[in-house]
Amino acid sequence: MLFLPYLMLKNPFEASPIEARSLEELQPIELPWEEVDKEQLNPEELDPWAIKQEGVHVFRAKTDVKFKTQTLVLDALKFEDLIGDATYLLRVYKNDAHVYASISLRREPKEIYAHDAVIKRDPHRILAKGLGVELYKIILSLIQRHADMTKLPVRHTVERVVELSSTPMTTNRWDEIFVPILTSSGYVKSRPSGSEWFKLYKPEG
Repeated sequence: MLFLPYLMLKNPFEASPIEARSLEELQPIELPWEEVDKEQLNPEELDPWAIKQEGVHVFRAKTDVKFKTQTLVLDALKFEDLIGDATYLLRVYKNDAHVYASISLRREPKEIYAHDAVIKRDPHRILAKGLGVELYKIILSLIQRHADMTKLPVRHTVERVVELSSTPMTTNRWDEIFVPILTSSGYVKSRPSGSEWFKLYKPEG
């Protein structure tokens, strides 16, 4: 995995006044998206490609979510441009600890290519274990939703990358956590001895 919106909200950094919900209720993401000015976003923390491109609209949904015994803040951003490309970036955080999960969907002539990332920054181990995995499951559900909306197949390739974290995983630990998710979701390995998995999401409905 590689890790890697224009109306102004009155206060886009204030959580939306809706009831706190659990991560399980965010499949697929159905939040009160509001269009925001790109000038209010920090390109160092978000998708710099999407922020800098002309014609890209950004939508934000911010709310409280629950995971295990914690109440956290979910900051969800959706980048959309005129030719149908899209990026979803989800960040769940508490104080300075956070987990990012993102999926970028780039349109090609016959299909869409998806690139994902999950990054955890939690040096003091504030966040409950398993949060990144739950965000990743939501990201996968958004790929199918995008295929259904565009009526185009989406090809998603997952590469095992373990360094993008304040507490990097071992290769065995990555396989233990993510391989069951990928295989149960219909992904297959590119090569028997390789470190990539792929799936072609076909439009449904």
